[in-house]
Amino acid sequence: MNAAPCLIPASMVTSEPVEKLSEARYRAGAVPLRTWLDAQERRRSVESSLTDARLSRILAEATLYRAMGGEPEAATPTSTRSPRHEKIHN
Repeated sequence: MNAAPCLIPASMVTSEPVEKLSEARYRAGAVPLRTWLDAQERRRSVESSLTDARLSRILAEATLYRAMGGEPEAATPTSTRSPRHEKIHN
């Protein structure tokens, strides 16, 4: 399957700089600690939502693959030798 382009939501793009700005303002004494903590929580929430969305996409792709008749590949032996190595030495 072709990987879809990674689109980062605007909330993710802005949450990190907002958190850093809140930290700088807190350290300068311009805002209370709560402002910085709230910015950290918003960033973590956005990151969690993005992770959940990525998981949902992967699960949907797996479901589609199975629905189209795809089967999971059989487990391969955990050999330290590559097929190329076997051909050379056999």
